[in-house]
Amino acid sequence: MTTAQNGEVALEKIAERKPHIILTDWMMPVMDGYELCARVRANPETKNIPIIMLAAVVSTMLAKEKQWNVLVAKPAYFEELLALVNELTSGSE
Repeated sequence: MTTAQNGEVALEKIAERKPHIILTDWMMPVMDGYELCARVRANPETKNIPIIMLAAVVSTMLAKEKQWNVLVAKPAYFEELLALVNELTSGSE
């Protein structure tokens, strides 16, 4: 598992390690989760990495403009996140 303190650092780490899945928050310093997802999707080397986005407020607009696989409303529960990670990464190895 790799962590990052903000979206910009996350993008650098994603480029270095090509993770199996990305779990990010909408609200982050330096680069928000939406921008992070847009940049991951724009890169041919990372565009197919599954992304789970956490957000305090989930609206229909957010769902329509998605760059991620799943949008989860906070508070997110461990069991829910684990099930999503398993679902999105099954068969990836």
